[in-house]
Amino acid sequence: MKTTELLNYYKIQHKIFGICPNTKRIFRLSECHIYTSKKIEHDWLQKINDKQEKLRRLIKKFHEKEGLELNIAGKKQAHKIIKKIDKIFTPNKYDIRDSFGIFDPIDFIIFNGMEKGKVKSVVLFDRYKKEAEREIQDSIKEVVEKRRYKFQTLRINDNGKITEE
Repeated sequence: MKTTELLNYYKIQHKIFGICPNTKRIFRLSECHIYTSKKIEHDWLQKINDKQEKLRRLIKKFHEKEGLELNIAGKKQAHKIIKKIDKIFTPNKYDIRDSFGIFDPIDFIIFNGMEKGKVKSVVLFDRYKKEAEREIQDSIKEVVEKRRYKFQTLRINDNGKITEE
């Protein structure tokens, strides 16, 4: 078949219209995806396309796994570096990844053991303050020592309404 014959064939299909029995919409024959109830055997082109798609999926999966491994390795390396320069948490036997800076009225809250999967204790970690700043620090210490605290869970829904559990 010559190129001109092929183009003429396509042009004819483009001018033939039909009506879909389900949707009642008009369609061009050239837009139609014809299929049969029997599965069509893949030809050589479809087999190549299938193998290329499988290869694309495998490459994507490889890059995702490689990225995850690099991310984990990077976190481990960063943690080792931080431990070397950390003058607050490591000397006190706390994992820096368990700590969260609040800075006012106390410096840090540490969920000791969280990074390993189970919190063993909650530590309010604060540096020694000057006399003028110690009043609030001392009052927090007193609250903890006298066990005048509670665990409270609040839920905020999509509309912004807050409910207590």
